[in-house]
Amino acid sequence: MSNRNSEKKNKSKAPLMPTFEESSIIMLPVKNIIPYSKNPRNYDETVPVLMDSISKFGFNVPIIVDKDNFVVAGHARLTAAKRLNMEELPCIRINDLTPQQIKAFRLADNKVGEAAKWNEKLLKLEFDKVKDFDFKPFGFEEIRVKGLDGGKEGALKDDFILPPFSVINGKSPEAAALDVKWGAFLKPYPVEYPAHLFNVLCRWFSPLDGVILDPFLKLDTKRYMCGYMGYKYMIDPPTDGSKVDMVYLDLLKGAVPGMSLEPVVVERIKNSVNCLNDNRFVVALVQERRSETHGFLSTIGSELESLMDDLGFGYYNEIIYKTKNLNDIDENRERFSKNRITPSRHMTVMVFYKGVIKGIRADFSAVVNVPDEGVI
Repeated sequence: MSNRNSEKKNKSKAPLMPTFEESSIIMLPVKNIIPYSKNPRNYDETVPVLMDSISKFGFNVPIIVDKDNFVVAGHARLTAAKRLNMEELPCIRINDLTPQQIKAFRLADNKVGEAAKWNEKLLKLEFDKVKDFDFKPFGFEEIRVKGLDGGKEGALKDDFILPPFSVINGKSPEAAALDVKWGAFLKPYPVEYPAHLFNVLCRWFSPLDGVILDPFLKLDTKRYMCGYMGYKYMIDPPTDGSKVDMVYLDLLKGAVPGMSLEPVVVERIKNSVNCLNDNRFVVALVQERRSETHGFLSTIGSELESLMDDLGFGYYNEIIYKTKNLNDIDENRERFSKNRITPSRHMTVMVFYKGVIKGIRADFSAVVNVPDEGVI
């Protein structure tokens, strides 16, 4: 097939292009623009909103008219302009559609807007950039528009308890506040792990009413926490064929923190992740520890990543969990000077997924409307 024939074939499949002249936007007196009397769309509630928009931003969307100046699209904008006493408006005149096509286009143009849906997470992020602007006249009163501003309404931490980024500051006031709440709830039981971290990771990576499997650091306090948050807590992989919704691998205290994954640990990890539902997460706490005697780093993190890859899991994210601040390190300076032991500033939360990202997005959303109002 020649290139010319190929071009003709491609052009035949291309959408119709308007036959606008070089100066396609014309200014018409409002009195000369004729509404279509049989327009089936009721736009009474839209007009006040458009009036407010035009007053704030100007008349920036031309009205589409036919060769006789009858409105094809833009009836509500025309009505709003009339109420604002505007004398002329920008218009686009179309000359290449039949009367039947114009009727069809008028109906289609009114209908397509109804199919659009909001991505509220992205919407909130956009609102955060213009948070001083009043959007209530445009029907956004149900959307909280303030951003990461110290925990005020609409901050991501409202939806996610702590901001869902790749660093969690375990020394932050938010983490301390969560620990205080959990300490009061779990009293008089001692908590041997950062309660705020377990709280947040469960909320982020398990759907509500999910089953959480914690095969290493098995504590009754975690069971109590899960029960309060609305999860079922398990310490052993189920043997009846049932599935779990998150596997929590505490490889800090839950397994002997050696320099590499021991065979018994590897086998338990395999048995645990085999019970995971599709489109779910494995969350692992690891630390690239420096040996106090041999002076080399452990390989637990890299070994776990390789193991999960062999088992068919994707690598979703790596979260840095900060555990110490500069003052803590300064207090350990003497220990470092004497024993050459470097105090650990952070640990790593490795997150793996089973399934497909599209399916995960359908099952997970912001942590909102939880039974305890998202506090703990």
